Amino acid sequence: MKDPNLNEVLTHIPQNATYRSPEIQNQIIQAMVQAVRSSIVKDINESDVKWFTLMEDGTRDKNNRENIALAIRYVKDGVVNESLLMVKTTENLDAATFTELTLNTLTENNIDPLLYA
Repeated sequence: MKDPNLNEVLTHIPQNATYRSPEIQNQIIQAMVQAVRSSIVKDINESDVKWFTLMEDGTRDKNNRENIALAIRYVKDGVVNESLLMVKTTENLDAATFTELTLNTLTENNIDPLLYA
């Protein structure tokens, strides 16, 4: 292992510790995602201007599925901010699918879609 500090930790944790298991790692990642997303939504809801804009784009992967990213642009403390809100995979490229993903993401994060400028 290249990192001596990490190697030291790994040699002293109990063998039954599951900190490195894929399930625990995914739970940690999800907790981090939720913390970052909550911070972004708080900033959006406290922004200087109540309106926001969205940027959405997608790209096909090797399995012929579309990976869609949704970013939001808003003004907070006089500074324009852009934040990634969502990355999802879909097999549909129609407007209805993009609209549904966008509206679901906004409502799930308590962002009023009617404030989209």
